[in-house]
Amino acid sequence: MGINEKPTPLEIIPSFPSTPTTPKKLKEEGKALILAQQQRLDSLRKFEKVEIASNTEGRIKEVILQRDGSWFDEAFISFMQSHPKVSITMVVPSNDNKEDFVKKMENANIPISRCRFIVMGENDTDISVWARDSYVMVKAPDGKNAVMEPRGRTRYPGLSDRNVADRIVATTGERLITSPLVFDGGDLRVSGENLFVGAITIIQNIPKGKLATPDNVQQVVEKFQKQFGKKVIVVGFTQEIDAQGNAGGYLAPLQTTAEKAEPVFHLDLYFTPLNNNTIAIGDPALTKKVLKSMGKSIFSKREAELSGKGTLAEGLKIMEALKRFKGSKGSLPNQRQLDQVASDMKAKGFNVIRVPYFQDGDYPMSYNNVLVENFKDGNEQVTQVSLPQYGIPELDKIAIKVYQKAGIKVIPIDGLLPGIYQMGALDCLTSEKRE
Repeated sequence: MGINEKPTPLEIIPSFPSTPTTPKKLKEEGKALILAQQQRLDSLRKFEKVEIASNTEGRIKEVILQRDGSWFDEAFISFMQSHPKVSITMVVPSNDNKEDFVKKMENANIPISRCRFIVMGENDTDISVWARDSYVMVKAPDGKNAVMEPRGRTRYPGLSDRNVADRIVATTGERLITSPLVFDGGDLRVSGENLFVGAITIIQNIPKGKLATPDNVQQVVEKFQKQFGKKVIVVGFTQEIDAQGNAGGYLAPLQTTAEKAEPVFHLDLYFTPLNNNTIAIGDPALTKKVLKSMGKSIFSKREAELSGKGTLAEGLKIMEALKRFKGSKGSLPNQRQLDQVASDMKAKGFNVIRVPYFQDGDYPMSYNNVLVENFKDGNEQVTQVSLPQYGIPELDKIAIKVYQKAGIKVIPIDGLLPGIYQMGALDCLTSEKRE
C-alpha cells in the first residue's frame, strides 16, 4: 500500500443476499434461497455445537473443486494424477465448462469416472475457484456429516459462491447448516483438539463498533469453541499487542488493512499445522537466502522457462518481483509479524519449522498452502503434504527439502504459478473429505 493510500475496510456480505429484481426467474430463485438459508439460521439452536473436520488427520478420500476458467487446470490435472485414489467433485458454472475440462481429463488419460460434476443453475454461474472458503465440513451431534456455511464472509469473490454449498448438498444428500458466525474457511485450521482462528475472523465477529480488547476477543473465542467443539488458539494480532496482551485498536468490522491484524489475509497462506505437535510458518528470510544464491543467468533462464509454458505475464511479473526482493535493503515485508507468530506458537509448546514465503504487495507465493494428511501405512505413521510448485526450481526444491527434513513425505503439485496473482494456491482451491 502506498504511503498516501487509504486502507480499505473489509466488508461482511451476508450469505442471504438482497432479493434480485431481474430477471423474474432470478428473483424467484433469490427468494427461495433467502427463505431456505434463513430457515437454517433460525433452526440453528438444534446444532449449537458441531465437530469441525480436521485439516490434518486421516487420508483424503474426496476433494471438492470449483472451476470458473482454465487458470488452474494444470494444477487440477497434476493433483488427480498424483492422487489416483482420491475422488473428485468439481463444481462448474455450465455444461460447456464441464465439457472443456472433460476433454483435458481425456487428454491426460484420467478416467471420466474419477470426477463427479455439479453444474450451477443458469442464473447462478458467477463462481470463483476458491472452494475452501464458503463452507466447512462438520459432524452434527447426531453423528451425521454435514456442510456448514458461515452467516457471512469477509467477501465473496464470486457472487454465486454463497450458493455453492446448496448445490453440493443437493447432490450429496448431506445436511446444510448455517452458522451464526462469520468466517472464511481459509482462516480456520484444525488439528487434533485445536482450532486455529485468524485474528481477522475474530475481529469480524466482535459486535460492530467495538474494539478488539482481550474481553471482546475472549467472548468471540468462546463462541467458536462452543460452535465447533475445539480449543481455539487465535493467530495474529502481531502489530499492536501491548505488555498486557491487549490486541489494540481494531474496530469491528475491521477498519484497517488486513495485514494489521494478521501477517497475511488468510491463515492457510502462512500457517500450516502438520500434526498435533508441529506447525510450518512462512519465512521471507529463507526465500531471500535462496534468491541470493541465484545469479543473473539463472533468473534469465527461469524467465524463459516460465514464458515457454504459456505463463509469460505471470512468470515475468513474479520474476521481476523476486529480483526486487533479492536486492531490497532493510526489513523484509511481514518478517517481523511471521517471526512473532512463530515465537507465539513455540511459547505454546509447538514445534515450528519455517518454509519459504514471499509476498509481492498483496500477492502471496506460499508453500504453506498445502493439503496435509496423517495416516498409518502398515506400522508406519505417515505425515504427507501435497505441495504447490511454482516452476522456480530453486524455491520449489528448498520447500520440498524443508518438509522432508522434518520427516514429511512430499507430493509436488505443478501448475500453481497463476495462483500468486489471484491470491491463493492448493489449499485455497480445495475442500476435502477424509476417511
